[in-house]
Amino acid sequence: MSAKASAQNTDIRSPQRRSGLQAQRAKAAQSLSSRYLGGHYFLKSALVDIPFIAPYVSSSLEGAFATLHIADAESDIKAAGLTPSFSGQFHIANAVGIELGAGFSEIIGADDYSALVLGANFSYAISATLRVPIIREEQWMLTTMLKFAPKHGTSFSPLVAVANEITTKAQSSNFLISTSTSHIEPGLLAAVTLSPVFGLSAELSRIFATTTTTPGGDQTDDGTVRTGLALSSNLRPLLAIPIGLTAAYRNDWPTRSGVEATPMYEFGIFEMLRPNFNFGAEMTRLMTSTPTISVLLSLTYYY
Repeated sequence: MSAKASAQNTDIRSPQRRSGLQAQRAKAAQSLSSRYLGGHYFLKSALVDIPFIAPYVSSSLEGAFATLHIADAESDIKAAGLTPSFSGQFHIANAVGIELGAGFSEIIGADDYSALVLGANFSYAISATLRVPIIREEQWMLTTMLKFAPKHGTSFSPLVAVANEITTKAQSSNFLISTSTSHIEPGLLAAVTLSPVFGLSAELSRIFATTTTTPGGDQTDDGTVRTGLALSSNLRPLLAIPIGLTAAYRNDWPTRSGVEATPMYEFGIFEMLRPNFNFGAEMTRLMTSTPTISVLLSLTYYY
């Protein structure tokens, strides 16, 4: 019996046997999650969309802070926002991914003066994204994407309300300002594995968006061209530490003149004790004339 067990152990430890086991593990990981590409598990960035159709459910909570410099204002306006969101994806015949999402946002003033000027601003958005991979090789893949994301918001400013009531004697209900935005976004998503430790994902899309404001019915063209690049890194293969890191850059280039671009940078850290579950924290910086800092906490389960 001992001789037989010794022979089995020798067989398991042989280079050919180890290679076969590694191939089996890689195949199993591939079937469990399509985020696994060329030996690397890609992390889901808050800024740059990924081309994978791995089924998942996710929830996140984002907090943001911005300072607005307005000419002739008594002081700077400091705004704080809180956005919980939920999303999930399922696939059809391993060939089409359908993602559904919903998010809610509340923006208020961070001090008394800002609260008076800004008032209450609430918005909600829903989204549906269709992803269809068109090329998938061992180290890279390319996916087409089509996203619909209508958004609706309501704001009420006490300062504006008082001023308008004095001048127009209007009812307070008329001081509610509503905005509705249509959003259609076709694009291309790509990913390439550099090594088991590093992977790159990229996004190129065209956003067709129109915002309608009521009362008045004014319409604004909010269309942009979106470009993004994200680096995903897993430290386990290199340092045996179950930690993942992300770094990303995204910019929305407006299609109409007189509007500045919105470059954004992101850095994130994720725990990776299990490949199918990630908890992460991401910090994003919006680099415009109104710089904004946000922190996002997310939980994602891949089933």
